[in-house]
Amino acid sequence: MTDPQPIMLFGVTIEDWRNLALIAAAFIGAFIGLPLAIWRSVIAHKQVRLAEAGQNADRYQKGAAMLGDGRLSVREAGIFALSAMVKRDPETYYLVVQKLFCSFMRDRSREQKEVFAKQRKESPTMRHEIDEPDIAPDVQTALTEFLNLRKKFSKQLERGGHTYDLRGTNFRNGNLIKADLRDAYLQGADLWD
Repeated sequence: MTDPQPIMLFGVTIEDWRNLALIAAAFIGAFIGLPLAIWRSVIAHKQVRLAEAGQNADRYQKGAAMLGDGRLSVREAGIFALSAMVKRDPETYYLVVQKLFCSFMRDRSREQKEVFAKQRKESPTMRHEIDEPDIAPDVQTALTEFLNLRKKFSKQLERGGHTYDLRGTNFRNGNLIKADLRDAYLQGADLWD
């Protein structure tokens, strides 16, 4: 028995036409599919960045809210959470968190001074025996993180004219060894014992 003759179309077998059609379809699919795949990848990347930015904004709000809590441990946890945010994304959060730390240190020092003045007023017999209070533990924690972040990021992120408002802050008996308080307003700050 003889092999059947292949069917020809314009001098090319049907099998070869089929193979050429499959190759052409693959090229057309790649031509259309590749740009779509790239576009989808770009969109997915943008969605991840937007979701991450939203999470970071939420983390910042929670960390900042923790600074106002009545418990020392929660305030210190807020300080460490905000410091960690700066380390993850210094370009976005460094200056914002540093200014927040300064505000926190000023506010806590003012609260501490008000409590001290009230105690002095309420205890006339101890008026002269009560010493000015030392730096509050959470203020020392904020100062330490402020200085650590400044040491790590100031050269690259403090470009021109950044000042820090630490007026009236109580640093009495605080750890100020190697403290870089350059460009800080320290008017009325209590720096020594």
